[in-house]
Amino acid sequence: IDVAMTALRKGAEEVTLVCLEKRDEMPAWDYEIKEAAEEGVKIVNSLGPRKFLEANGKLKGIEFKRCTAVFDEKGAFNPQYDEKDLTTMDADTIIVAIGQAADLSFSESEGVPVTQRGGLQADPLTLETSVEGVFAGGDVIYGPKSVVEAVACGKEAAISIERYLNGLDLREGREKEWDYEKPELGEEAFMQRIAPRMLPPAERKGNFEEIVAAFTEEEARAESERCLKCGICSECYQCVKACLAGAIDHEQRLVERDIRVGSVILCPGSAPFDPAPYETLYPYQEHANVLTSVEFERILSATGPTLGHLKRPSDDKEPKKIAWLQCVGSRDLAHCGNGYCSAVCCMYALKDAMMAKDHSDEPLDTAIFYMDMRTFGKDYEKYLNRARDEAGVRLVRSRVHTVYPVPGSDDLVIKYSDETGIIHEEVFDLVVRSGGPVRRSPGKVRNR
Repeated sequence: IDVAMTALRKGAEEVTLVCLEKRDEMPAWDYEIKEAAEEGVKIVNSLGPRKFLEANGKLKGIEFKRCTAVFDEKGAFNPQYDEKDLTTMDADTIIVAIGQAADLSFSESEGVPVTQRGGLQADPLTLETSVEGVFAGGDVIYGPKSVVEAVACGKEAAISIERYLNGLDLREGREKEWDYEKPELGEEAFMQRIAPRMLPPAERKGNFEEIVAAFTEEEARAESERCLKCGICSECYQCVKACLAGAIDHEQRLVERDIRVGSVILCPGSAPFDPAPYETLYPYQEHANVLTSVEFERILSATGPTLGHLKRPSDDKEPKKIAWLQCVGSRDLAHCGNGYCSAVCCMYALKDAMMAKDHSDEPLDTAIFYMDMRTFGKDYEKYLNRARDEAGVRLVRSRVHTVYPVPGSDDLVIKYSDETGIIHEEVFDLVVRSGGPVRRSPGKVRNR
């Protein structure tokens, strides 16, 4: 299904998926089949390939034979065909979707037995094969399973190898009992799953955009209410083993105490400053190339939207000039009401400016517009000197008056006054708002 949908996104006019299984036997999730059909993939069931057809040395199509059964009476994969019931399909491109299997050609010469299922034979507890000092794990011993189970095999094999190298008993203390207590769910009311919002099929063609939208906060809260809370303690005592401080006591019981205090201080945490409500002061929503510091750090991240490549959002071009505007959302009682210094913006702006230079293929002009560079601590001051003197980050003491777009382009003009009061204008490709953290409201704390 992935291959068929990819072919459509790459521009194929008509895509047909042909498989051995009946529709209810297809080894795919129902939602995958539904999405493929929505996007225009034609699904044909119960056919198996017989031969490719050609004309004048070129592919013309493929001939199929009817698949009467995919599995035998034992449930093993053993397709049966009606060689007389044939179907021909025209095609100019055929993609054969194949599986994968381990290459065990070495096993016979090395003396490692292979099971009837086609995997290496190994002790299920120690993962040691019949050849002393040779261990095996994962799909190569038990067939297709999850990545989690393969990782677990790797950890167990590592324990066995360490014991083997140190001459210790491979089996001692490793027998496990997987007893657990299943919670009572008889009185739990059924709650319908929240259906995610989907990109319309017409908008999926020709691109690889995400088609499933993330939940809104309200949807996420509603979906979380469906949790059956079945993750109760099964007394496996792995937490006791893992806690180096020995702080976990399974014999403790709940004790309620009343403590008289003079006052209570809530520590609700913080959230990034949101410039959206102050659009006239901090142009943000109307300019694609005005970013918050969090958004810019996501661009620099290898797991971010540009995979770490320095690009501006409006046109994916690599910027040649980037400006950072400091004290956005802090030290400003007149507008946002936050009179405090966030104490972090100056340092991360310096860091981001130097990182941006490292990520840029061409020479990059970086400028930080500030009132005061507050680098708390002697080593932090060294960091500032390094950014300015070695990396070439420009530090502009100023008051920014306006940020507005250059007509006919995606560039931005910063209008500011310097220390002497002289007004300057400078054009930049990208503007980053260095916003500090703000306290969460008590209402949000209560909701959490």
